[in-house]
Amino acid sequence: MRKQWLCLLFVALVGAGQTVQAQDSDKRDERRQEMVEKRAKQLARQFKLDDAATEWFVPLYVEYSDTLRAVRARLPRSRELDKLSDADAATAAESLFTAEERAAALKRSYYARFKEKLTPQQTLRLFVPQAPARRSNANRGAFGGPQGGPGRFPGGGPGMGGGF
Repeated sequence: MRKQWLCLLFVALVGAGQTVQAQDSDKRDERRQEMVEKRAKQLARQFKLDDAATEWFVPLYVEYSDTLRAVRARLPRSRELDKLSDADAATAAESLFTAEERAAALKRSYYARFKEKLTPQQTLRLFVPQAPARRSNANRGAFGGPQGGPGRFPGGGPGMGGGF
């Protein structure tokens, strides 16, 4: 009887864990979807699109982003590459090339759709990768910058008459 209860408890815990994982995955998907929509609206503002063009652009951009994400290959991380066998590495390379070819074809088809209402400059901006935002040094504090600050050297700094 006791074993049955333990087995039942184990099954319940495993089921609860899978439910939590599914909820986390759903939350990630929702957050990603929100980020893509936010990016599309931000681009529409940057492009100075009117309301009708924005209503056309946002769903198309979200569709493009979702389709492109689905096409991209799921490859091992760079730190895991040394652990792959030669056969697995060859398969991963072929998978990468196939995914890149599909992504290029997808981009061409969406390029044709985007250029219907966007200028060539706006359309190009959609397909050129954006550099990540740079962090400002302003938030590093008085002591964290590359030049240091008061207190880096005793007495206020070298040649300031103090410390050593």
